[in-house]
Amino acid sequence: MEFFILWVILVIAVGIIAGSKNRSAFGWVALSVILTPLVGIILLCLPTKEASVTSNSQAKVFSIDNETKKCPVCAEAIKLEAKKCHYCGEEFNDVEVKRQVDARRVELARLAEGKKQCPECKSWDVYRTVLWTGTAADYCPHCKKPLKKMRK
Repeated sequence: MEFFILWVILVIAVGIIAGSKNRSAFGWVALSVILTPLVGIILLCLPTKEASVTSNSQAKVFSIDNETKKCPVCAEAIKLEAKKCHYCGEEFNDVEVKRQVDARRVELARLAEGKKQCPECKSWDVYRTVLWTGTAADYCPHCKKPLKKMRK
């Protein structure tokens, strides 16, 4: 009887460990019931499985190819790297286009790292803090104030 209780406890432990490692808890429980709960030792040696993202709303892909700018002449959206507007034919300065693309690449890299930009001073030093009211807010050390709406 004690052996059966120990077996059940170990099987449940295998399921909990599998779930914490983003693996199928049911599959590992079934495997440990069929074989032995000691299979959980093998589970502990395996690396954590990366959680897969199924919806596009959760996965934010940062790509310079998806970026657009507004043509100053006709106000149509064109690709950021465009040197000529295909709507009105306006040509853009090569140096200015390169500067815009490089600036956006830096911004996308920082966004991909999870950093936030202050909408006031455009600083990337914004961090999350707890205010004296007990609520959490984003704070810019350059503007010296908590920010309500942050650009992600």
